[in-house]
Amino acid sequence: MKHRLCLPGLSTDGPVGPGTQLELTREQAHYLGRVLRLTSGAEIGLFDGAGSEWPATLTDMDGRHARASVIGKARTEPAPAPLVLVQGWLKGSAMDAVVQKSVELGATAIWLLEADRSNVRTDASRRKNKLAHLERVARSAAEQCETLWLPELTPMGRLSEVLTAPRPGRTLFFDLSSPPFTTTGPEPLTLLIGPEGGWSDAERAQVLEAADVERVGLGPLTLRAETAPLAVLSAVRQSWGWQR
Repeated sequence: MKHRLCLPGLSTDGPVGPGTQLELTREQAHYLGRVLRLTSGAEIGLFDGAGSEWPATLTDMDGRHARASVIGKARTEPAPAPLVLVQGWLKGSAMDAVVQKSVELGATAIWLLEADRSNVRTDASRRKNKLAHLERVARSAAEQCETLWLPELTPMGRLSEVLTAPRPGRTLFFDLSSPPFTTTGPEPLTLLIGPEGGWSDAERAQVLEAADVERVGLGPLTLRAETAPLAVLSAVRQSWGWQR
């Protein structure tokens, strides 16, 4: 399988087609040349994260610098049904794992929630750096799993902000002792998953007041915070016949 690079905004910066020349970042050049040991002439794929991918060849490779030349027409893929994961912030590698696997499982957007019991408290600068790191994790996952769509990561603040924001389709609030959720086919979904400490009573009260939110669960299972979103997304994909 040829290597793929995600270049968000590629198709919005101007027309892309055979002969288009693109300068890659130093980080990309290092990875392709030093880690993968690709050389000039190697074929790669370039995708924009918005449904299009172009075949290209590498040129001017020297380990610190590289260009890509588009050699064919785009392969396109229609947008999947909206599948929004609203995830309470988690610590360190747990958050990385959730983002990575959520991309692989077809989440179309990931909203990062400041839940009452989130145990991640950082200043604005560190949170900005963390978000940039998670965006790199998401791009890397998209490059490896053959999707043409890159989910957008959005910091959402508190639960009240999520509940007042426009949300696609059904909104499912996952909580203990709630009836198991069901979905019968591709349909827009918004999935609310709490942090390590679970939802607070105040957050549950907010949901009870929201007429457009369904309280659902995973039966008798009590899962770790980084396991729950992946179990939910896997169950959704299974019920949808593993369609994108």
